[in-house]
Amino acid sequence: MVYLEICTCSGDIMSFMNVVDPDLAEVMFRVIDLRFQNTLMPAQGEAALALLDEARARWAGRYILVVEGTVPTRFAGRASVVADRKGVPITGLEAVRLLAERARAVVANGVCASFGG
Repeated sequence: MVYLEICTCSGDIMSFMNVVDPDLAEVMFRVIDLRFQNTLMPAQGEAALALLDEARARWAGRYILVVEGTVPTRFAGRASVVADRKGVPITGLEAVRLLAERARAVVANGVCASFGG
C-alpha cells in the first residue's frame, strides 16, 4: 500500500493511528504492507522518493494507492509540492497521476479526498 497525504489536516491518518484492536503495529506489520506514508515513515528526501519509485516499478499492478486530502489541479498542480527531485518539484497532482497509473486500485480516503472538502 502507498498512502499519500496531499493538502490535508491529516485527520484520517491520525484516526487510523488510534486503532486499538488490533493495534497499529500489528496492522502495519501483519495486516497490510505499507510501503509509503508521509506521516508514519522515518525516510525523508531521496530515500522516501526511492520508496515511491520502487513501489511504482516493482509492485506495479499490485499496490493500492490511498490518497488523503485534496489534490490541487490549478496552476498545473504547483499549489502542492510534495517532494523535490534534483531541483525539480514533484507536485501532489503529479505524484497521484504517476502512482495511480500503475496501482491496482486507488482509494480516496476521507471527505477532502472524496469531495474536495
